[in-house]
Amino acid sequence: MDKMKQMISIICLPVLLTGCALLPLEYPYQRHILNISNTNSQAQFVCPKHSHLFRFVLGIPYENGKPNYVRQAPQLSGIVQVYNGTNIMQTLPIREGTLGTCNWLPQEEHLDGFAVDWPTTITNMLPGKTYDIRVNIPELPKTPLSLWMEFLSDGLQPH
Repeated sequence: MDKMKQMISIICLPVLLTGCALLPLEYPYQRHILNISNTNSQAQFVCPKHSHLFRFVLGIPYENGKPNYVRQAPQLSGIVQVYNGTNIMQTLPIREGTLGTCNWLPQEEHLDGFAVDWPTTITNMLPGKTYDIRVNIPELPKTPLSLWMEFLSDGLQPH
């Protein structure tokens, strides 16, 4: 019986390893969309190819030069709107309780992140398509803000 188990292991192990190598791996990526420099900021962006599970993240510079993953969300009020031509595809409110603390932004950017669309993801954007985005925050804080897109992509570098 032990020889049978050993023989099955010898046959199955390479098959399992080959199958695991063929599974698609996905990695999180981040892309800077715009710096929010006035109460109405806008930009155009291309939704990355080979990607899905899109989220928008507000980036706020570190306090004291270090990341703080339990930092309270800033007291902001406003909206993020994604447009396809003249059609509004998505309206995401920015208000207390809708910003989710996250550690998704690249550490070299020295930004704490706050997911705008927490807890849902945006599913109606198409990879490779160009969209307009508008951010309206009537009372901007003195701290600089930036908007990022976070997404999952296969092993190919997204464009």
